[in-house]
Amino acid sequence: MKNITVHIICVSILLILLVGCTEEEGTEYTTTSKYDNLEEQLSQLNEQLIESDNKELDAMLESRTREKSIADLPAIFENNDGKARILEVSTGLEMKNGWFIVPKGIRTMIIFAEVENVEAVLFWITPTGTATWGERTLIGIDIDGSDGWSFEWEFGDRIFHDHITVQALGSDSATQAQETVNVHSVDENGE
Repeated sequence: MKNITVHIICVSILLILLVGCTEEEGTEYTTTSKYDNLEEQLSQLNEQLIESDNKELDAMLESRTREKSIADLPAIFENNDGKARILEVSTGLEMKNGWFIVPKGIRTMIIFAEVENVEAVLFWITPTGTATWGERTLIGIDIDGSDGWSFEWEFGDRIFHDHITVQALGSDSATQAQETVNVHSVDENGE
C-alpha cells in the first residue's frame, strides 16, 4: 500500500517537472532535450510500481489464504455433525491387559475425557458382571470443560474390580456418548 502512495508522489513530481521544464516557441510548448525521454521513463517507473504493488497485494492475499487454511484445518478433523463424541478416556494409571491398575496405597484417581460437542460429562462406577448398569453409582460430574473434562475422585481404601463409565451429554441437547474403562486394584505384589 505504501508503494501506491510513492507512485502518486512520483507521478506528481514528474508532472511538475514536465510543466516547469518547457520552453515556449510561438504558441506551442516543447520539452527541452534533457527531458525528451522523460515520458518513457515515467511509463517504465509506473509499470514497476504497479508490478511491485501487485506483488505486495498478492503476498498479502496469499498470507491471508494460508492463515485461513491453517485455521480451518481442525475443521477437517473435528466432529462436524454436532453430535456428542468421546475421543479418549484415560486415568494416568498404568494399564495392563485392558485394565487400569490401581496400586495399593493409592487413594485418588483423576479420570480424563477428551470429548467433542459436549455440555457435561458424567462419571459412573459400575460393578463387573452382566446387566449391572442398573447398579451404577454417579461418582462425579464436570460441567466446565474450559480446563479439560475430568474428575478427581478420592475413593479412599476401596478395592476395585469395576467399570468406570464416562457419559458425555451433547451440547445439542439430543445426543450422548459413553465409553467404559476397567479398573482393578492390586496389592504390593502386583496381584
